[in-house]
Amino acid sequence: MSIKVNLYRTFREDQRISMELYAHYLDHYIKKNFSSIIELSSFTPSMLISKYLPNKLKMRFARFVEYPYQIKKNYQKYEINHIIDHGYSHLVRYPLNKKNTIVTVHDIIPILAWRGIIPNFSYPHKPRLIEYSINSLREAAHIIAVSNNTKKDLIEHCGLKSENISVVYNGCSGSFRPFQENQKKQIRNNKFKFPRDSFLILITGEGYKNHETALKILKELRSKKKIFTWLDLAQKIIIGRI
Repeated sequence: MSIKVNLYRTFREDQRISMELYAHYLDHYIKKNFSSIIELSSFTPSMLISKYLPNKLKMRFARFVEYPYQIKKNYQKYEINHIIDHGYSHLVRYPLNKKNTIVTVHDIIPILAWRGIIPNFSYPHKPRLIEYSINSLREAAHIIAVSNNTKKDLIEHCGLKSENISVVYNGCSGSFRPFQENQKKQIRNNKFKFPRDSFLILITGEGYKNHETALKILKELRSKKKIFTWLDLAQKIIIGRI
């Protein structure tokens, strides 16, 4: 007899791409490998009234009002409820059953930034709603942290107990593997025409990716007269050289 499990996903309008990928591959892997023992389903919420609200209120209303309303009638039919994004942890308080709800926590960067724990990165205001969601983790049956560092942060800065947290690393596609030395040279010299003594820095446009530290490293390396290439991952092109 299979166990009924439901994944609670994010609003598409929230544009939390990494969370969607996490849910997508978790869904795919379980259905491919454990379909005989796990009856898996997932729920993606829809924006209703919230889409007509001012931009600053849209996602807040959607997360904290519309999401609970949309799942309150059906959550009881699942033996395990899995919230895949810690930003939605408040669903543990209401309406989900605390006894069979687990939450995956990826990081608590806004809280750490607000408290001045992350060098060269600060949060513009106290993240009250995020704190509310993270505090809801105390009500969960169990927590999955994607790294030992995230588990450590949850214990040290959120007061959670070690025995209530399991570390399960994000999966990695078999397509990713170390390059052979000759492949490294091919990529460096042929594909992108990188000079032999260049340094490649990969970075996204997200503000929380610690750009300031990256720039400080660039400054220090530049003083050593090295060549740097800046690659835009989104467009997969070289956008500049320092």
